[in-house]
Amino acid sequence: MHHTAIASGTPEFKRINRAMAFGGFSTFALLYSVQPLMPLLARDFALTPAQSSLALSVSTATLAIALLFSSLVSDRFGRKSLMVASMFSGAVLTLLSAFTHGFGQLLALRALLGFMFGGMPAVAMAYLSEEIEPKSLGVAMGMYISGSAFGGMSGRVLASLMSDFWSWRVALAALGVAGLYAAWEFRRSLPESRNFRPGQKGGFAGLADGVRQHMLDAGLPWFFTLSFLLMGSFVSLYNYIGYRLLGEPFGMRQSTVGALSILYLLGIFSSVWAGRLADRFGRRNVLWLVMMVMLAGLLLTLFGSMVVIILGMGLATFGFFASHSVCSSWVGRRARPPQALASALYLFFYYLGSSVVGWLSGVVWAHARWPGVIGLLGATLVVAMLIALRLRGLAPLEPLAASPAAVQLPALDEIKLVPKEEAIMLQNAEIQQRFSHLQQTLGEAEKAAHTPDTPTEVRDCIDKLWREYKQAQPIIQSNDQQRITECVDNLEAMGDEAKRLSRSLSNMPAHLESVVTRVHAELSEFKHKLH
Repeated sequence: MHHTAIASGTPEFKRINRAMAFGGFSTFALLYSVQPLMPLLARDFALTPAQSSLALSVSTATLAIALLFSSLVSDRFGRKSLMVASMFSGAVLTLLSAFTHGFGQLLALRALLGFMFGGMPAVAMAYLSEEIEPKSLGVAMGMYISGSAFGGMSGRVLASLMSDFWSWRVALAALGVAGLYAAWEFRRSLPESRNFRPGQKGGFAGLADGVRQHMLDAGLPWFFTLSFLLMGSFVSLYNYIGYRLLGEPFGMRQSTVGALSILYLLGIFSSVWAGRLADRFGRRNVLWLVMMVMLAGLLLTLFGSMVVIILGMGLATFGFFASHSVCSSWVGRRARPPQALASALYLFFYYLGSSVVGWLSGVVWAHARWPGVIGLLGATLVVAMLIALRLRGLAPLEPLAASPAAVQLPALDEIKLVPKEEAIMLQNAEIQQRFSHLQQTLGEAEKAAHTPDTPTEVRDCIDKLWREYKQAQPIIQSNDQQRITECVDNLEAMGDEAKRLSRSLSNMPAHLESVVTRVHAELSEFKHKLH
């Protein structure tokens, strides 16, 4: 049975956001906590820098692999139970890491930790896509990513501070205990899945079919490519900025360079901000712009001023988390069942990009130092921006067939593909039908607005919306997908303003407020059908 999707502002929405903040924090705090501890591990276990880096590399490698299988497990047994098990096991493994007697034991625990954490990121994205209404999805996804950003930053900083005062063992033990508390809060706060449907196909055959389906989609492979390019560029930036700042002419201390992780706080704001922006103006209109911010920050790090370099790192961090927020919510919005597998593929390429581009940047550093690294990462981001611009013309998917009473997601083997030309004809017919129905509702609002008791500002707002609607008619008839999308985005923003005004005025006639609410609802649904 299909349940109503959860809307922004409801108690369930707040509980989900609280749980996802704890989930994102714990996962990435525990995953990346060993990064600043690598010199200490090298000292205590007599390792080379390359060997000590395996403490993080084995975790991200097993995480990438586990992401694919976690989607298979969650599609069969459920979302919440897998995420809770993932968080508790990750916390316990971190706690045990503090008591290891050799580096081999630590590597084994870290590899297992990465594998167990595979049950969190992709499944969280799938859960949000299933349970949250489309127009609130960007904010919810942004909250999870902001928790991830805070976790990635705080895990590095706290581990570094505690290891300075005590030892790396105390740091890991303390973070393990914090992870146990976060897992408890996550389990307590997250509502049970209401719109989850167990997968119809199991095993590797179902996995292969799901991968094939997602790879044949007109948009998803491009999003997977973006995740590879974006994460590869971002991780490489933080991997090698330390080498630049530790050397001449800066000569900074290791602890000071590590403090750059505080810039991750910008990601907490930018991911939620970009989610709201995408919900309002459309993901296709926002994604390439926030990528430009990241590229600008990257280029600023070429300057010799420390202030300018920090500004550049901040802009790049801001732009990366904003881009990741928009891109990941678009994947969740577009993916058909098995949805968790689509999220898993996105994150698989995300961590693969971290490994491949990160390694390649190291090769470039050895030959061309920082200008070479920025040249490589800049070229990578330019390719990503070209893909984002291409996605502006991506046609939205047709809604899944539904009964009048409820919307039911079909099983994988129930999905039928239609020729592209037929899909476009169906889409254009629906656009015309929606626009025609909107005319009736807007006409009613226009008539209701011209009564003596209507506030002037509301009347002016509705008149402006009506004029804009009239001017939009030739565009709707043109069948130009991009112009239609931009036109409806503009109308929806004006409808949103009319609704805000109607609710803020105490002397608003009840009938007019009801009509304005209906206009806004129709425009909002129209917009999200197009996106």
